[in-house]
Amino acid sequence: MNSKVLIPPKRNKGFFRTIKGIIQFIQDPIKSFEDSIKDIGDTFIVGFGKNTHYITLNPDHVQHVLQENHKNYTKSAKYDHLKLFLGNGLLTSEGDFWLSQRRTIQPAFYKSKLEAIFNTMKICSNDLINRWNKISAKNSYIEVSEEMIKTTLTIAGKSLFSVDLENTASDVGNAINYSNHFINQRIRRPYNFPIEIPLPSHIKFKKDVKKIDQLIFSILKERMKTKENNNDLLSLLIETQNETDGNSMTEKQLRDELVTLFIAGYETTAVSMSWLIYLLAIHKNYQLKIREEIQQVCNSKQPDYQNYHQLKFTKAAIQEALRLYPPAWIIGRKSIKEDALGEYYVPSDMNVVFLPYFMHRSSQWWEQPDEFYPERFLSENNAMKHKFSYIPFGSGPRLCIGMQFAIMEMTLLIADLVKVFEWNLIENHPKIYPAPLVTLKPQPFIKIALNRI
Repeated sequence: MNSKVLIPPKRNKGFFRTIKGIIQFIQDPIKSFEDSIKDIGDTFIVGFGKNTHYITLNPDHVQHVLQENHKNYTKSAKYDHLKLFLGNGLLTSEGDFWLSQRRTIQPAFYKSKLEAIFNTMKICSNDLINRWNKISAKNSYIEVSEEMIKTTLTIAGKSLFSVDLENTASDVGNAINYSNHFINQRIRRPYNFPIEIPLPSHIKFKKDVKKIDQLIFSILKERMKTKENNNDLLSLLIETQNETDGNSMTEKQLRDELVTLFIAGYETTAVSMSWLIYLLAIHKNYQLKIREEIQQVCNSKQPDYQNYHQLKFTKAAIQEALRLYPPAWIIGRKSIKEDALGEYYVPSDMNVVFLPYFMHRSSQWWEQPDEFYPERFLSENNAMKHKFSYIPFGSGPRLCIGMQFAIMEMTLLIADLVKVFEWNLIENHPKIYPAPLVTLKPQPFIKIALNRI
């Protein structure tokens, strides 16, 4: 290494300040990181021993780790907690196995497949409109997160498995939500009891994972029985032959990939849609701008696959919501060999962590970073100073495989909603905070009052 400059530590010198810092991080990691950034800058160390983490908001460092020298970095040890839930799927797997799985799954997200998925999304979006029409007729409010979970879970079930999960949405959603909270708590703590110990929280977590597994295995069993080819992700995975030995995926492999893609396919989109609806509720002028674009591009009709690409302002609003509230608010890697991030030395086997939530809000890279201003993403106004200062879907070889799926889904849903309704937060709505779980969720639930256009 040419560089041996050490990354500055967080200023928690002394036993009691260190303990205080750990407690603060467990209780409120966003506030903990915010204090460290103000105190030290965009690159610093937190933790101790095996729980030492190099934190950086520098886009050059992000580019180096995620793209330029990505082969020297694996997923951080914190992803091992996710394996308790997701298994060895696309999000958590590594090396040649990950590459083989990625190549296997990629065709399911080709443009030729997305057009058929878009038509499925249109049906689900119409169901959402009909449901909201009934609620608005009763002058009742909408609980946004609940509605988005129900809709995106149904879309994921029909798109990936050709199965209607609307009747099980609440039960499955609750199981996934608890599992996310449980995993998040383990990620935050410096140490955890082994999962094998029958603590009440462990027992509850295992029951919820079993509930999710029963759903996935029942879908898988039925498809294997009928041998139907529905031209969906499930059919693709069942028919796939391993590149090296010609064998099909094992049942465990199928389960891990299906659970990973199912949860990623609905949960992150539900969270992002909730934030977008919230932002449009407090910036109503942008509801009008999106509505005007729908009128101009689609003649106030539902977008189709050909013209949804032309909804540039609608997509800019989505990009801006993802900037302010990226669902993957924190990304971790671990070095294999020693390395350097700019001037800073990185030893081998070291956790390196990026914070998209703070990178996206840095005044060094963004004008008026805390403002909701979709125009910044229009091509003629694009003020992005560094392409790695914006990574809502990650970057490099492990860029989220479902990125286009998510953007397409969000574009259609928000266009359809704005076309029919205008909305406001209910009166005396409590302040909304980002809850940094596995994804960045709005807390408390967002409640809106609807008016038909």
